[in-house]
Amino acid sequence: MMQMKQVRKLDELGRIALPAEVRESFRWQTGDKLEIVMREDGILLRKQGKTCMFCGDSEDLLHYQKHFVCSNCARSLFAMADAEKEA
Repeated sequence: MMQMKQVRKLDELGRIALPAEVRESFRWQTGDKLEIVMREDGILLRKQGKTCMFCGDSEDLLHYQKHFVCSNCARSLFAMADAEKEA
């Protein structure tokens, strides 16, 4: 994918317009729901889909009671639960 950098100004309601090239390259259309994921170095925009409820990853997902958890976060949760049992 081609690197692209553009500057956009926030309007009075905090909105920005995404350039047509960005929308077209990701096949985003009017009405699509986008997730906004906050990261240390900025934000990530992606089409809403199945992602880990803790870290936002979309790989190796487990489904649990209407939520998705990636295998890394599941391992961390199991390790925390085991540590609690031993304490």
